[in-house]
Amino acid sequence: MIIINISISACTWIEPTKESLNVILVKPGNVSNCQKLGTTHVTVTHKVGILTRDEKAVTEDLITVAKNNAAKKGGDSIVAIGEPLTQPTRNDKISSFKMAILLFN
Repeated sequence: MIIINISISACTWIEPTKESLNVILVKPGNVSNCQKLGTTHVTVTHKVGILTRDEKAVTEDLITVAKNNAAKKGGDSIVAIGEPLTQPTRNDKISSFKMAILLFN
């Protein structure tokens, strides 16, 4: 049982879209000459029941969702605004992480 939980908790659950493969995560200083397209808030589940996902996998999923969103809006770069924050939910068996992202082109 422990081996199964470890292997599941380390998996990423979000698939990148074909279009998002060209979107990159950059630092704020790298977008000074870019056009801001907007802001998006991304959320992914990090705990279901007793299973808590690996922090690296959760962060990768947050970035993938942000890249997917940026690609839909014609963006080619994203900048994270702060660190992922735990977002409590009504169901105590599921909790999620939330991150704000700026979209640029």
